[in-house]
Amino acid sequence: MRTLGGDRTLRRACAAKPIDTAGQVDRACGTSRCRTHGTKRRFPSHFEGRDRCLSPPLLDFRLMTRFDDMNELAPFLRDGGEMGARMRDHDWSNSPLGFPGDWPQCLRSVVGVMLGSKFPMFLAWGPDLGLLYNDAYAEILGTKHPEALGRLFQDVWGEIWSDILPFIETALSGHATWLENLPLRMNRRGYVEDTFFTFSYSPASDDEGHIVGMFCVCTETTAQVLAERRREALLQLDARLRASSGTSDLSFAASELLGETLGASRVGYGVFDSEVVSALVVEIPTLKGVAEAVTG
Repeated sequence: MRTLGGDRTLRRACAAKPIDTAGQVDRACGTSRCRTHGTKRRFPSHFEGRDRCLSPPLLDFRLMTRFDDMNELAPFLRDGGEMGARMRDHDWSNSPLGFPGDWPQCLRSVVGVMLGSKFPMFLAWGPDLGLLYNDAYAEILGTKHPEALGRLFQDVWGEIWSDILPFIETALSGHATWLENLPLRMNRRGYVEDTFFTFSYSPASDDEGHIVGMFCVCTETTAQVLAERRREALLQLDARLRASSGTSDLSFAASELLGETLGASRVGYGVFDSEVVSALVVEIPTLKGVAEAVTG
């Protein structure tokens, strides 16, 4: 029992007592507000057929959260680091996911596992794909965190939606996907950046076995991919420089390789003559530039 002041008492028993046949609240509920309001509410499908007394605003989920009763209604959020705490304190009234106290057991179980993991994970749940994630994935979100919690997955990652939509649809059709070092242009720190990710999208089912979302385990591989590219570029540069016979050949080989490594269409270099105060600029079309010219 938790006292709010005076004779205003909040008891979880209120949420467990049925409404009698006369439409009045069972007095065993024990709260004066319930006897006053006698409110009746139909719970979600996993509570179908169980009418319970609900006494606004005393049983408003956000109010109960303020008094730490979330630990009783949603024990799966008791731990989980920063995101566990944020989920306990979050205002779920505008989220497509609804209040955690009303979540089905399958969703609670997945969220509990996710929050307890040190590996980046997220869950997109429901017809609108509301987003839930753990501490490790919060780092991937950058400045999108913490506002991304409970929002639509498409709204959070709008800039890459067209790139990942085919994999989402595959997962929602019942088939898991696996992508390695997938390139994605993200805007998560106020600017667009090239990133790479290895991840898997898996179907997420409700208590009846219907697919209602997707579960993702992922890791960012941007640093590894760029490091490998630099290593390969240095090896190629060494090989090309060994085959060069003069200064112009060295400049040409280095510029051409730089353009290929960066994915540029054209690159160039300048040759300066200090005696006649002149400069020669050499423009080199890369393989990407030639391909673009051929395809139009």
